[in-house]
Amino acid sequence: MDLPVTDKLGVAPETASRAAKRAALLVFFCVALVCFFRLGSTTITETDEGFAGTRADSFTRHGSWALSYDDVNDDQPQFRKPPLLYWVVALLFKVFGHNTWAVRLPGAAAGFLAAWLLYRLARGALGDWPALGASLLFCTVPFFVLHIRTAMLEMPLVGLLLAGLACARLLPDTWWRPVAVGLCGGAALMIKGPGGALVAVVPVLFGLAHRRFHPRAWAEALIAVAVVLALPMLWYLALPPEQRGRMIGELFVGESAKRVKATTGAWLRLSIGVGVLAEMLRWQLPAAACGMLLALGRSRRKREMALWLGVSLAVTLPLLWAYAAMVPPYARYLLPAVPFIFSYAAYFALEAATSRTAALLLLPFAVACVVMDPADPWRWVPAAAATAAFALGWSRWAPGRPQQRLIVGLALLASIAASSWFSPIAWSMYLPPRFQPRPDLVPLVRQAAGLIPEKEKLVVGNGFSLHTVLFYGRRAIQTYDYWLLEGIAAHDVRYGIFQGELPAGVPGIRQEEVGRSGSWRLVRLSVDQGDRPLCGVLLAGEEQRLAAANTLGLLGVGFEPFDRGFLLRTVPADAGVEVEVPMILQSRRVLLPSGATKAGAAVGGVMTVGAGEAIEIVFSEPRRLTGVDIQPAKRQDAPAGWVVEAAGEGAWSEVTRIGGRVEPYLAVDGSRVRRVALPAARARFAPVIASRLRLVRSAPEPIAVFQVRVLETPPGSRERLREGGRQR
Repeated sequence: MDLPVTDKLGVAPETASRAAKRAALLVFFCVALVCFFRLGSTTITETDEGFAGTRADSFTRHGSWALSYDDVNDDQPQFRKPPLLYWVVALLFKVFGHNTWAVRLPGAAAGFLAAWLLYRLARGALGDWPALGASLLFCTVPFFVLHIRTAMLEMPLVGLLLAGLACARLLPDTWWRPVAVGLCGGAALMIKGPGGALVAVVPVLFGLAHRRFHPRAWAEALIAVAVVLALPMLWYLALPPEQRGRMIGELFVGESAKRVKATTGAWLRLSIGVGVLAEMLRWQLPAAACGMLLALGRSRRKREMALWLGVSLAVTLPLLWAYAAMVPPYARYLLPAVPFIFSYAAYFALEAATSRTAALLLLPFAVACVVMDPADPWRWVPAAAATAAFALGWSRWAPGRPQQRLIVGLALLASIAASSWFSPIAWSMYLPPRFQPRPDLVPLVRQAAGLIPEKEKLVVGNGFSLHTVLFYGRRAIQTYDYWLLEGIAAHDVRYGIFQGELPAGVPGIRQEEVGRSGSWRLVRLSVDQGDRPLCGVLLAGEEQRLAAANTLGLLGVGFEPFDRGFLLRTVPADAGVEVEVPMILQSRRVLLPSGATKAGAAVGGVMTVGAGEAIEIVFSEPRRLTGVDIQPAKRQDAPAGWVVEAAGEGAWSEVTRIGGRVEPYLAVDGSRVRRVALPAARARFAPVIASRLRLVRSAPEPIAVFQVRVLETPPGSRERLREGGRQR
């Protein structure tokens, strides 16, 4: 007698297929609700989501699609992130109007696409039901749902990563398959620059491994890499020639040097990343570890499973390694690894009941749930479900009952998902209050936009809600301190938004409240010129007053102190103009204490200088030098600890010592004083004519120097600068 054909659960293929199709409809309906239902119902959140909306606006505001702008305190284009996501949002503005739905749609669409692609990719390796369970888990992690429903860069990267893998695995063997893989990788680079490199590389490697490194596979990999690099190259060529060098410096050199630091070792990096994943995913992480062990044991008989294991490790391990090297390390950097963790968590829950051997993993999983976080009351839910599943798997009830085993697996998966969703620690990773939506601010911002011309900047209080104001007001903004220092003009009338109490009064500035919404106030600011000219106000605390007064004196600025800072009365047109000396040097050396020289190792503009060593700068002709900035490559490094020496034709002489950061750093542009806040060791000194400058490291710890800026004062202003130091 012929026996009916069944799957590993003992279910006929036709029955299993119909059940899986019904379940897939239900799962993706739930995923669609999470991704799109009331997507634009809340106001825009701060910072990263604000970038998407405001930089998309800047294309229209500045009339250039090649350059995007922050429009906060300056009018310079930004290159910290490439513009692809902002291009997409700008196009959606034209279709759906200027609203939060258009801003969030790319991230939500990427989330839904990622869930569907994960199902398509994982079912070949793990099976239909684990693949469906993995897609359903997209809806059960608060931090992951947050990034689906807000416009941040990481969710598009997740979608592009899975899209690249799907193109390499599922597309037919034609010439446009490597092109599609390359387009996904190039789009990742155009969204996050170097941060998208992993998304670009892994699908290419996956395609090679999937085709067993056949010569044709190598040719396809080369085509894919060429397309990956072509997209950022096209953007580079579209930039104005004067901006291309700045783009390379900020995006590929400056940003990486500032955001990446060294750590002590591999295990420390991995443990830091795993700890963050444990907070984000809770009980899904130990379930995924057990699922990976189960898949590892079965991968020798199934090549698709071995490939899925390989690509999962190729994504997860580098992310864990790099996470602890970032400054600061944001948990969202780990999101591209989360879909793979979902797949193994679902695989473990649905496979642990299929055999007694697999059920043995339920016991260490239950123990891990209990000991991982003793303070979390939800730990008992998955632990109890795993214990019950183990008892049923080893009892006489389970054999011969495939549908009951499937129900046990689904119940275990539901317990993991529910406990992960309701865990208070999982919710603690949600947006902190200062970044959460501020709906009460929106009507006030729109009122302000109706009072000021389109090209005029709106003044805002320092350090709050900048991108909420930008998005809803659609006006460039200046913080209050910057306006006082750079934008104040006689008889000027401006409008500003402040939270809580108004800032303390400044002589010559009138404040009149014209609107209020919640804790926010809209204020009319008017400048009263009075009897004496006023060209700016510098606010300085008690610890800054002496340094600020000395700096103003060296610049030749006439000022008048008041209780919170200085009123700037006169700024000589030529005395304080500082010119940056180009860093085209005849030589660049590190001098050892013994006097011997060695070539400085400068990679991407970074040079490491130890105690007693120095950077020597030689100019082609004598210069009238007035200052130096030494910018470290790592934000956590203390930039202080230098002796600045100068020399002409004779011996070296000490010019100044940098014992700490000089605040504030002031530069003059025309008749205005400007403050430039860069993380650097700064010194300003009386003019000295020199053809060589030496920066000797006096602090005991070495430091990686990213950039040195030397400032020069034009000839003819030396006498006025000397007199300026005695002015009040």
